[in-house]
Amino acid sequence: MSAQSLSVSLRTELKKSKTKQLRSKGLTPAVIVGGGQEGECLSFDYRDLEKIFRNNPAGRNTLISLSFNDSKQKPVDVLTYHIDLDPVTHRPLHVDFLLLDNRESVVVSCPISHVSKSKGEVAGGSLLQMKRKVKLECAPQNIPPILEIDIKDLDIGDALKVKDADIPTNVTVLSDPHDVLFRVIKQRGGVADASDETGETDENGAGDAQGSDS
Repeated sequence: MSAQSLSVSLRTELKKSKTKQLRSKGLTPAVIVGGGQEGECLSFDYRDLEKIFRNNPAGRNTLISLSFNDSKQKPVDVLTYHIDLDPVTHRPLHVDFLLLDNRESVVVSCPISHVSKSKGEVAGGSLLQMKRKVKLECAPQNIPPILEIDIKDLDIGDALKVKDADIPTNVTVLSDPHDVLFRVIKQRGGVADASDETGETDENGAGDAQGSDS
């Protein structure tokens, strides 16, 4: 995954009054965490970060290169570790960026989708997606924007579990191997019959990254 550039400025004034002034100007305070060093305080235009998320299928898992506007400091690669959102506007109020080291692995919640059409759908059944994300551990440069799962062999009554999915060899799946990702069910009277399903459709979490020693 190639890194997306985000322009940031170093912050030296950390009082609450200064933080409020930043937000009134459309800027979001942030801090870099990880790397075994004291975090640097930053600010950036929140619209630039929203644009990065919006234009990349990985969303919050997008690899970001922080470029320092007012410093000779070299760009650093990060992931969004935690984001505080305004409950009304959903604008980011504060962001923790996780400093990356390609020698270490990170844990992310990766979105999944399916490719092809299942046998069961061709035969008149309906496809249910039971999970929207799976938890992965991998090197930062190997984070997949999205996991595309082949479901063409699923027939009516079949289920595809995590352990059955074709996952890239450079990532480790941390989700329960018995979790069902996709299921094909029959229809009754033109309506999908999901009476035997658990109703689980998604995993909690916004995809924030976590550091992990490899």
